[in-house]
Amino acid sequence: MKSPPAYLPDAPGIYQFLDHQGHVLYIGKAKQLAKRISQYFSPGSLWKQEM
Repeated sequence: MKSPPAYLPDAPGIYQFLDHQGHVLYIGKAKQLAKRISQYFSPGSLWKQEM
């Protein structure tokens, strides 16, 4: 995924990242889901560089 989904609630939530075969790579939780997911896609994110 090169960009976050168009809509994410600004509420608590659980998320997961999957590889191209559907295997779970990472499971996370956040108090503010939209804010946390957007951090993964920010220019300086180490996660994005490793993906």
